[in-house]
Amino acid sequence: MTIVLYIALIGAGLLLAGWIYQQVGERLDARRLPPPGEIRDGFHILRRGTAGPPIVLEAGIAATNLSWASVLKYLPEDRLVIAYDRLGFGWSDSPNSPRTLDTLAADLLRVLDLAGVHEPAILAAHSFGGLIVRRFAQLYPARAAALVLLDPLEPIEWSDVAALQEAANELRPPDKPRLQDEPRLQGAVKPNGAATVRERTPEAAAEQRAALLARGVMLSRRGILLARLGIVRFALALLVSGSRTLPKLLARASTGRRSTVTDRLVGEVRKMPAEVWPAVRAHWCLPRSFATMAEYLDRLPGNCRQAAAIELPASLPITVISAGNTQDHIKVAHAAYATRHIVAAGSGHWVQLDAPELAAGEILRMQ
Repeated sequence: MTIVLYIALIGAGLLLAGWIYQQVGERLDARRLPPPGEIRDGFHILRRGTAGPPIVLEAGIAATNLSWASVLKYLPEDRLVIAYDRLGFGWSDSPNSPRTLDTLAADLLRVLDLAGVHEPAILAAHSFGGLIVRRFAQLYPARAAALVLLDPLEPIEWSDVAALQEAANELRPPDKPRLQDEPRLQGAVKPNGAATVRERTPEAAAEQRAALLARGVMLSRRGILLARLGIVRFALALLVSGSRTLPKLLARASTGRRSTVTDRLVGEVRKMPAEVWPAVRAHWCLPRSFATMAEYLDRLPGNCRQAAAIELPASLPITVISAGNTQDHIKVAHAAYATRHIVAAGSGHWVQLDAPELAAGEILRMQ
């Protein structure tokens, strides 16, 4: 009994120490890393320059204004540019309304009003941000002069996930796990009958995406607790200091898998200017970042279903820059609604990091 008590006390002490470590870290980050812009009505808004027409930068699903740092270097310093952090991320406050597409578009309108930008703007967006600016342009057409979309998320990839997931779970026997991570395979006999070819069905692909979303929500919610206990902060501090083994073990322990996703995200962050790394790291030590990410992922199928029905006037200029490694059928979807379609050869999904000069050039071309 004494040993059990000692173990319980040690465990409680470690949890308390982690919580204190997180609280102290948050206060130090707030002092060392003040927002580069202004906080207005809970939004962190960065306004630069005065010459128009205005340019508005909309980040990806869990990114902030910092993801545009490289593009900003290629935009004229006197050009009016607005970049901001959506609620729940970066220096902005936590949201108090659901993260639906209409709410996010209304938030963007509020940001522009707070920044004093009332004339039509060139809206540049990355990935999930493309859904937001397209809905914004549909709801508030007088405020959108043109769109520049960097490898935008295509609604068709995720809009049918919820329905297929539910259908698959209804057909699944009670003794089988619901929504398995592994894709379902369909067998087909070759003409010579010598072997069997196994390929994924469209339904299986959609079910797998649903499983990935469900896992993403679960891991994001787990991240809330890990961040509160200082574990995320501790792992990132070790990673920045050059240690690789312990952060990988912590990532493996928290996700149950290898840290390939962590490595990929770290690789993308390292493409950003070095001066923004400390702020990115500090933001992803905050529990609210994980809480907001969980809601975004949970609502993604519904938001995509709504986005799939968006129709914009043919007179609205829309430039789409597809990443070089984007799948061909997504590039075709991009080209279908673009008035100008470009493929950034050699670029990954984060076009603004891999090809910032190209992105800036296409934005300026919309004058």
